[in-house]
Amino acid sequence: MQLKSSYGERGTSIQKQPRNSGRSILVGTMERAFRKAIRHNVIVIGRQILCPICQSLVNKNGEIAALNSFFAQLKKLETKPPSLSVPSVLGEIGIFKMDISLEAHRTHSRTVWFLDNFAKGAEISDITILVTHELIEPTATTLIDKKISFFQAKIDKKNQNDVFDIPLRQWHLMRYFPVFRYGGDLFDLSSCRMVPDVCSYYMLLFGKKRFNNVIYGTPISDRYSCNINSVCASAPNMERWMPELRGITDKELIADSSINLTYSEQGDRFFALLWFLLSTHLGAHEPKGIRLFKAMFADTSEDDDPTHINDSEPRPAIGLRIRVGLRSEGYG
Repeated sequence: MQLKSSYGERGTSIQKQPRNSGRSILVGTMERAFRKAIRHNVIVIGRQILCPICQSLVNKNGEIAALNSFFAQLKKLETKPPSLSVPSVLGEIGIFKMDISLEAHRTHSRTVWFLDNFAKGAEISDITILVTHELIEPTATTLIDKKISFFQAKIDKKNQNDVFDIPLRQWHLMRYFPVFRYGGDLFDLSSCRMVPDVCSYYMLLFGKKRFNNVIYGTPISDRYSCNINSVCASAPNMERWMPELRGITDKELIADSSINLTYSEQGDRFFALLWFLLSTHLGAHEPKGIRLFKAMFADTSEDDDPTHINDSEPRPAIGLRIRVGLRSEGYG
């Protein structure tokens, strides 16, 4: 069975399914099912997955230390999948089980080339998050949704709280996604270029400031908050804070100049943003970005042991794949 999609990926059968299965899957129906299931497990997911991820970034001396702590926490969560349930209403469409798994990798090969005939470039995102929703049946696994997002981490200056150094060439890459070269291949992330507001973010980390996020929509008796130090601003939204970003010259890009960005109480808390990514309300349908993800993290097995992390190593790039699975009747 294969469901057609304008993106060419959603609703495709990962394994071949018998022709006369007697069932059809509407992608829109299944997307709602996944979001209902996530909402049903909001406390468990918040406490056991998303909050620990956010808190791993707190109280770190620099960006590399924060990224290494983030990666170490992800590797812990890989081995501790939460126990989840599904709302009874999903039983009406044959869904009886839910699971979430994490897979984290890192690499130090993170520079892409896009200026002066690919002779100059910038470092691609510090964190790349790929979220997939899969319907798992005894005879097939059907991809319902797959979205990718890119994050650049910046920590505020020790002598200037709330001020962040933003290299212009790096911001230009995250804002406009020009065609670039990585590992000998060309990548044209056209979907991210069209809608960078949903897939390209700067993660601003604060040494002193803290934000207390409550899981939206939960009953007061079950309210759970997460104390974090990270706020995310989409690359286009940063132009509203710093209008001079709109007038960057080629000379400044070639020189790789930087500007100081001052935080102005805008942006999304990272904890809240993760919920939108997990539910695929945010992120981009970008097959070429997924190909980049695979290219960057294809040979990282030696780099995947968090016990070997050293903050004096080069700056890492981290790839996080989150799989949300709904399982049908007859499976397991």
